[in-house]
Amino acid sequence: AGVPFIVRAPRAVIVLSEVTVTSHSVIVQRSEAGGLGIDVDDQNTIAGNAGQPDLMVGDVITAVDGEEVGGRHVSQVLTPGAQSYTFIVRRDAAEAVASLQRVLIGLTAQAAAGTAGLEGKALELIGALEEAADPTPPEELRQQLLGFWRVRYTSGDEGRFASAGLSGFGSAPFCQLVGHFQCFSEPQPPSSPSAAPAPSAQTVEVIANTNLGSSQLATLKGNFDAAPGASGEGGGAVVRETYERIEYGGTPQLGEVVEQEWRCAFVGELLRVCKAADGSIRLYERLEAQDAQEAIGRLLSARVAPSLDDMPRWQRADLERGQSTYEGPAQSAGIP
Repeated sequence: AGVPFIVRAPRAVIVLSEVTVTSHSVIVQRSEAGGLGIDVDDQNTIAGNAGQPDLMVGDVITAVDGEEVGGRHVSQVLTPGAQSYTFIVRRDAAEAVASLQRVLIGLTAQAAAGTAGLEGKALELIGALEEAADPTPPEELRQQLLGFWRVRYTSGDEGRFASAGLSGFGSAPFCQLVGHFQCFSEPQPPSSPSAAPAPSAQTVEVIANTNLGSSQLATLKGNFDAAPGASGEGGGAVVRETYERIEYGGTPQLGEVVEQEWRCAFVGELLRVCKAADGSIRLYERLEAQDAQEAIGRLLSARVAPSLDDMPRWQRADLERGQSTYEGPAQSAGIP
């Protein structure tokens, strides 16, 4: 089906503004149920807070009741059974943002594995990232978006994007979106007068087909741009993607144009948060080119359990005996 991404995008450089690091003493009390109401990651950063009004998501716990935490987890320092503690926390915006991104990546990995009850935590952390972000001018945002991305979490659109994808091919019978990747790059002139302009925006989706027992690539190639957001949109520039070249399984889809527009609520070294006009959220993880290539290749080569619907009896019998019913054509997932 050809090469999914036809350019290598440069890695964006995120420059953090100068911030002030402050230290705070906070009284933390147990609830009537006995818990503290906080989630703390392996670096003693507050990753979730449902019960302590003086703590902030992103605070780093450095001491408890006068005892330095050091290299230990805070749980090893707490006095068992005590009803209250005095935390010393370090409040550093840049460090907090980096930690929140790491925690979110871990949460989305757990969600992919089917761990229940994580959506509320994910949305809380996404909200904290959005609050920590300063509005980014459109030209600066364009530079920060350059590179490769993979969607890790979606919310708020009744699961439409998670199943159909941007291309919509995941909504076809027996089909399901299993991977969504993007590449943003600087516009490049055509390689020759007769050649089409190189795309600055590319989306590659892996679509599993349970009827065939294999996966296909949906590729969208076009351009992207950023513009100032309208007042009242919550800050952040608006990004528009327009795709005029679309392929499925290597076959061009003539006459198809796909567009989407979203507000960039946050972009950092590891993640970006996109918010659509309908309030839906997409969380993307930044990838290196090789990592994107390998991830696409793994999804393409993964076996897709075939559907038993509309399957001939002889084919069902072969499946029940453990015999293969389909050996699909190989597709390239190389990224030059």
